[in-house]
Amino acid sequence: MKKVLLTSTALATLFLAGGLSVSAAVVTPDSLPIPVNVTPGGAEFAFNADMTASDILVDATLIEGTQSGTLTNVGGTLTNLNLDSESVTVSATSALAGLVVTGGTTIEAEAIQEESDSVDVAFTINRAAAIASTEDRVITVTAQDAGDNEDGPAF
Repeated sequence: MKKVLLTSTALATLFLAGGLSVSAAVVTPDSLPIPVNVTPGGAEFAFNADMTASDILVDATLIEGTQSGTLTNVGGTLTNLNLDSESVTVSATSALAGLVVTGGTTIEAEAIQEESDSVDVAFTINRAAAIASTEDRVITVTAQDAGDNEDGPAF
């Protein structure tokens, strides 16, 4: 029995020392494309929530001439998730004769960017013209994107 064990051990040693070659097949798998969909998301504009107008009381003490006021924090935030830059022009106007509003701002956001801006806008009101007018006594703040043709926002 000792002889058999020695023979088995000698054979194993012979095989290992005798230059057995071991090989493995290396297989490169086929490439599998995995689609990734990216939705640009467009662009959105939001007005500053705390736009305010200074109080103007047009009463009998202002018979002729004008009185001045200010709209503060006129503007907003443009969030642009497009690959192209976008811009929004914020302006203040009034249809009321005698109410003159001047000023505004343009907010530009490059691709995948968010930009904010705000300005103070001055206005003057002429009492005689304001009383004679039948238009609403309001100031309208409008945000319009560069590609808009005044039929509503394009984004």
